[in-house]
Amino acid sequence: MADKKDYRPWTRNFRYEHEVRVLDDLDRDRPFLRPARPVLPYGNGHTYGDVCQNDKGTLIDVSKWNRVMSFQESTGVLRCEAGLTLGEILRACSSRGWFLPVVPSTRDVTVGGAIANDIHGRNHPTCGTFGTHLRAFELLRSDGSRILANAKENSDLFGATIGGLGLTGIITWAELQLKPIRSTGIVVYERRFRGLTELFELRRTALEKKIEFQTVWIDGLRLANPEKIEGVFVTAEHSQDSSATPPECSARRTGLKAEFPEWAVNRMSVAILNRTYSLLPRGESKVPYPSFFYKLDAIEGWNRMLGPNGFYQCHFVIPEDSSHAWPEIFREIHLARQVPFLVILKTLGDLPSPGWLSFPIKGLCGVVDFANRGDKLRNLLHRLEGLIRQAGGRIYPAKDSTMSAESFQCFYPRWKELAKIKDPAFSSSFWRRVGGS
Repeated sequence: MADKKDYRPWTRNFRYEHEVRVLDDLDRDRPFLRPARPVLPYGNGHTYGDVCQNDKGTLIDVSKWNRVMSFQESTGVLRCEAGLTLGEILRACSSRGWFLPVVPSTRDVTVGGAIANDIHGRNHPTCGTFGTHLRAFELLRSDGSRILANAKENSDLFGATIGGLGLTGIITWAELQLKPIRSTGIVVYERRFRGLTELFELRRTALEKKIEFQTVWIDGLRLANPEKIEGVFVTAEHSQDSSATPPECSARRTGLKAEFPEWAVNRMSVAILNRTYSLLPRGESKVPYPSFFYKLDAIEGWNRMLGPNGFYQCHFVIPEDSSHAWPEIFREIHLARQVPFLVILKTLGDLPSPGWLSFPIKGLCGVVDFANRGDKLRNLLHRLEGLIRQAGGRIYPAKDSTMSAESFQCFYPRWKELAKIKDPAFSSSFWRRVGGS
């Protein structure tokens, strides 16, 4: 079944050929027969790499399976279909005193996608990953069987599916534990810093105080000298003031229909944006939750800003005891003369996830976006991959387009266990690229 949706990855840096089948209401009760070509579930298309791509195969679009099935307001237990987006959950539940325990940087991720990539947020040290708060789900396999999985029943499929890249079957519904809140407002404190030494001290203090959310913005054009790096350290917590803060005051978006030309993203334009942002007033403020979590969502189609060739993201983590690797990573980016459009750091903790291939390990997570400049950029990404591996870190599959099979298998040693338990009819361009079938 054809659809007008753009089934490229959110980065728009490549296009594969695949058939698309959109599941509708009638498909809920039909048996899912073993297909002739490899299949892969597809939600809302906000993964950045090829984990949601299936070249020469079939994408199974489940975004229309998006109903709330039940919500226990006294306990915060939500059961919903896998195509429901996280933004829709928050719109329904936040004004009733419940919130998602893990929130990514876009509201447009589906529940199925959040499970398949075991997403993390800015509060990982205190709340872990999305899979940590997952109570159960139903898995539809290609032989037509429907399997209930949780920590006790079919626990192997439970662990394999969380962070399992959509390869174990189609998640039809999931049951989540939400967390209570007193207000939909977020109290944010922003502080400028200069140099990695000051940044690491700010992180240490925030962790000691157990402040829930923390993130770091860095001027990507000032990476040459570790002690001259400039940025903004942001901490935040849910407000305890239950007085009115609109739950969704920034729901309306500015649509970006035109595609920026390739030359629009250059050192001068990025320098102007960075300087403008760095000079904004800092201090304490109280904002509605979308303004804190979903800054880029305010511009619908913001991925067009990086030009017709799209962009790449390097999303990785360096262990806490390998912090000496950061100056070398930053210096490598500086020397390559590739312009980082965005550089964000997040702290990851040591709360375990039930997912076999979950990404987070305790350390500092880096997120760097680059406009696509062809082989020069890809060569830089491969060099960064080597530095990350040397430091004992790992790269996030959900945001990857270039990781080698050797590195993936080193980063995620349980991939062979996933290979044994995955649905034989399911595959992806990413899985085949990193050594699967």
